[in-house]
Amino acid sequence: MENKFDLIEKYLMNDMSVGEIKNFEKQLSEDPDLRKEFLLRKRINEAISEDDIIELRESLTKITSNKNRNSLIYYIERRRKLLAIAATIIILISLSVSFLFPFRQSSDQLLKSYYNTYPALANVRSLESNEESEELLKTSFELYEEYNYKKASETFIKVLIIDEDNVVAQFYLALCELENNNFTDSEEYLSDLIQKKDHLFWEQAHWYLAMLYLKLENKEKAKSIFDKIIDEEMVYKSKAKRILRKLD
Repeated sequence: MENKFDLIEKYLMNDMSVGEIKNFEKQLSEDPDLRKEFLLRKRINEAISEDDIIELRESLTKITSNKNRNSLIYYIERRRKLLAIAATIIILISLSVSFLFPFRQSSDQLLKSYYNTYPALANVRSLESNEESEELLKTSFELYEEYNYKKASETFIKVLIIDEDNVVAQFYLALCELENNNFTDSEEYLSDLIQKKDHLFWEQAHWYLAMLYLKLENKEKAKSIFDKIIDEEMVYKSKAKRILRKLD
């Protein structure tokens, strides 16, 4: 049986069948530790430059023997270790600076430092068995990736009309409404999602609800969500701690 690290790599490399994708995303929704590892590895992959990815793909196509394959595996593992060491050093430095030299920042400054648009899911096919919903989701994510949040919100709503329990559509609809400055609607969707704990976007829903409150200058509500993120040891825990130290 494949370990969780192999499964994550296969998923990120789009090297899974439709059935494997469904099983893996089900595991993600049920296993908090797997979710945290997945998000960490996804961020590391996104941090690697496009040139590195092209170089790796070209190397893979040239593999013709076990010897070469083993050499490449050694190379990849070595790169991973170096990245891990570099990341640790950067984190330690940033934490030390934040601890030794704390300074207050406005909500707007914090948003510029910590707010990023959440990426669209890569494997839309596995999200919904209903063919109509699947096509709507595909269209929605295409619009979302084009930053057309107004149109994307309209199509995500159509998915929810067909399937009101579709947390994927609800989460991305909340993000679209946040980008559209429809804060009341976004808050409603995100608040509902944090009440439904057993889904893939539970931790992300907390983070973006806190970001929403920062946008609204509602620091007390934002602090309350950040405190929960820390208490529940969510993937955004370290960021939440840094923000709390910098809030007025």
